[in-house]
Parts: sequence; structure tokens; C-alpha cells
Amino acid sequence: PVEDADKLPRKVWRWVAGGAVLAASLAALAFLNLPRAETFEADHGEVRALALRDGSAVSVDAGSRVDVRIEDDARVTRLVRGKALFHVAHDPGKPFRVIVGDVTITDIGTVFQVSDDAEAGFVDVLVSEGAVDVEAGGARTRLVAGNRARFPRAAGAASAPPIQPVSAAAIDRALGWTSGRLELDGEPIGEAVAEMNRHNHLQVQLADPARLAGEPLYGAFRMNDPIGFARAVAVSVEGTATVGEDSIVISARK
Repeated sequence: PVEDADKLPRKVWRWVAGGAVLAASLAALAFLNLPRAETFEADHGEVRALALRDGSAVSVDAGSRVDVRIEDDARVTRLVRGKALFHVAHDPGKPFRVIVGDVTITDIGTVFQVSDDAEAGFVDVLVSEGAVDVEAGGARTRLVAGNRARFPRAAGAASAPPIQPVSAAAIDRALGWTSGRLELDGEPIGEAVAEMNRHNHLQVQLADPARLAGEPLYGAFRMNDPIGFARAVAVSVEGTATVGEDSIVISARK
């Protein structure tokens, strides 16, 4: 019922962006009661594009995993780890739900990205088209195109997170990974290094993370070129990039 697609629709690649607790519980229960899910994982340096039999599509980022269950009466996907972009074929009678920890995202005819930052304990949701309802911590939040918000991954006290407006250019940068791009406009070097490392076996390291990780970085890079990326970072901090067998170490000028 689900198969890899060599090409997603052009639109995907371009953007490639009282009852709440009960609803979240029912979504989780539906997932458990459906037949066994199909699991899709993307290794380092790999982005998988999947076409689902309901007409939806999902792109799975490097180092990520999704469990997909598309049935006649339910559509539930669990993002086990990492990041994925969903392009959902809307069906009011059969909502498309994405579950991450205790967070449930329900589609309302949408293109949206979900990132699981399990280490920090947050789920990041970015909507590039349409709208989604997010149920987290006993509260429901609606996000529309151009909205981004972070939700606690584990259940807790009800609270609505701040909604961040995101420009079309920023959405395009955020979804650049779907076409092998890393585009930065002042994001911290540490975040850029982590993103690059998810896509390559040759790992980039910072010799002095406390000094370098928070520095802003600007530019456009190819995800499959960690050496070029590391050398550009080294130039930005007036340092050096030392290439080894399995790592590249960036050092700043002393």
C-alpha cells in the first residue's frame, strides 16, 4: 500500500515546509488497533520520498523513522524519530494524524513539517500550506500556513505555546533538506553542524563548542558536501578545518 516514489509532485519539492485529551487518546488507540504498520527509515545521507495509497506523500529526513498505517477508515502515522514533511490528501471523513510522543497533529488539507527533538523534549511543527490542529498537554492549537510552534513532547499542564510567524523564504530554507540543501540565515553553527552530520558519515566536529556553537552562520550548502561546509565554517570563524578519515575538526583562530 505504500511505495517509494522517485519524484514527488513539483509543489512538494518546492516547499520541500474540554475534548482535546480525549481526541489524542483516541488517535493513539486507533494506531494501536490498526494492522501492523509499515516502517520506513532513512540512513545517513539519505532522504526517502514515499507516495501513500491515499494520495498523500511523505519525505523522511536522514536518520529518521516513520511508521505508516493507511487503512479504509483511519490514517495514522507515528514519527518515531527525526523529521518528516507531509503532503496530505485531505479527506474530512478520514483525518490524517501524525503522533509524536504525546503530541497529535491532525491535518486540515495541508503541507507541514514535523521535527522530533526528543533530547530537548519538544516537537516542532511548521505549516507551509493549509492548517493543522495540534493536541498537546491537554490543549489544542490551530496552526495555519506560515505558522511554526514548539510543543512539549510529553503530556503536562495545558498551555498554548507561542506561535511564530514564518516568511515564505524562511519556510523554503527550513524545507531545503528535501532537495539536498542546507540554507542558513544566521542560524547557530552548532545547529548547522548537527543538521549536516545527520546527512553524512563524515562527521563535522567543533574543537571548541562552547566558543563556536552559538556563532551565526550564513550561506547555502550542499548536504552531501561536508568538507566544503566545514571549510566555509572555518573561514567564517577565521579558523581552520582539519580533514581526517572519519571526521572534520573545525578550530577557531586562538
